[in-house]
Amino acid sequence: MNNVLSRSISLSALWAFTTLSFAQYPAQWDLSNSINQAIKQAPLLQAFKTEINARQSQLDEAGNWPNPRIELAVDDVVSLEQGNSGYALSELSITQPLAFGRADSKKRQANNALSAAQHQQRFKILDVEKNTAHAFYSLQYQTNLLTLFKQRYDSLRQLLIRKKKSPLIRYFTKTERKRLDILREEAHQAVAAAEGEHREAITQFRTLLALPETYNPTLAALIPVAMPQSLETFITSMNQHPLLMSLQQSKMAAEAGIEVARDDRRIYPELKLSSTRDVFAGREQTSTGVALMIEMPLWNRGNSKVTRARAEFHQSQADLNKKRRDLNSQLRKSHLHMQHLLEQADHYSERILTPAREILELSSRGFRSGEIDLLNFIDAHNTFYDAKSNYLRLVYEGWLETADVRYNAGQILTEATP
Repeated sequence: MNNVLSRSISLSALWAFTTLSFAQYPAQWDLSNSINQAIKQAPLLQAFKTEINARQSQLDEAGNWPNPRIELAVDDVVSLEQGNSGYALSELSITQPLAFGRADSKKRQANNALSAAQHQQRFKILDVEKNTAHAFYSLQYQTNLLTLFKQRYDSLRQLLIRKKKSPLIRYFTKTERKRLDILREEAHQAVAAAEGEHREAITQFRTLLALPETYNPTLAALIPVAMPQSLETFITSMNQHPLLMSLQQSKMAAEAGIEVARDDRRIYPELKLSSTRDVFAGREQTSTGVALMIEMPLWNRGNSKVTRARAEFHQSQADLNKKRRDLNSQLRKSHLHMQHLLEQADHYSERILTPAREILELSSRGFRSGEIDLLNFIDAHNTFYDAKSNYLRLVYEGWLETADVRYNAGQILTEATP
């Protein structure tokens, strides 16, 4: 008795703990809260924060002048002049490079690099949105497909049970009875296969959103895709695509890099302030001086840095043009395919699915009453459920294409940050 009571208490405590731990998740998952959860848990976005911080640090330091150099000299010159022995500080000098105007180009380069990293982060968010949408729509589709196959099996099982209670069952031939059993077993196998695919889809969804393995999310129902925006609207949106904006800022950073390379090639003077202790007229004295040092570019003029910077600029410009062309092509293709799928789904629902449902209802009543034969019923039964599964597939593929269209157009659904 005590063992039973102890086990009951343990199960109750486990259930309460599980309920509280799952209370942080929404009662029903939609695309928006799924994306927010995925963004918060995305390891790549978490790591990309350090890249943003590094770019910000470079920008903060870009406007600074080069550090001064301090030179200390310790020798025994003064001691030898005075006939003594020992070492002492004999010279102190400070040298400061005078980099007038040099910080401006570096600051522009660092600022553009920071902006490129920020847009790159938004592109990573867009990529997470696309992957999350695909996983979300896949789980929606597999859930609806599993429900459909279960309905198919249950309706057939109930129909066969009622048919066995009818006096007409004794008139079935052995072949017809086997056909009924085969039809029921096919429906059962379809349910088993759909359960396996559903488990795979729910595992992928949990992994992407970092959900516990014991948690079973509830998703909104799969509904037909609404009429999308026009292609022109998507193309206009594509001009602000995060990836294109990142490449644009990278190109501007490369252009500023040319000026940085030219600044590195320029000759900047160095100002040196020095203080020296020595023996003058038999007395130890301190002398001060100012020196201006200028490098003479006789052997190395630094042209290779400018050439390299120009090559990087032209490469970044080519990358931008190529990616803009690719996105435009992919957007037009995805939008065309999406429109085709939506039209096909509407046509399929109106011309195939609706008549197939009506035929199945009539055939089911006729089969129960013995007015139609088994072959006609099997044909109507298979036609409807095949049509329904094909319709769900069209709706599912339509949603996948909408996710691809948004991705190629650069439309971010959420402003969530990692």
